[in-house]
Amino acid sequence: MKRKTAVITVELVAESITVSNTTIAGEMLAWFRAEAVPAPWVKEVKSVVVLS
Repeated sequence: MKRKTAVITVELVAESITVSNTTIAGEMLAWFRAEAVPAPWVKEVKSVVVLS
């Protein structure tokens, strides 16, 4: 069975420049898993990647 992956793009606030990408990614992943209400077709939030 083929699977699909969604990509969500967000713009971070200016203050995020002082925080490491790893920290931001970890915090966003934890937030998505704990706080965000997933759409019915979302099985699992697998990763967050922060780009400079």
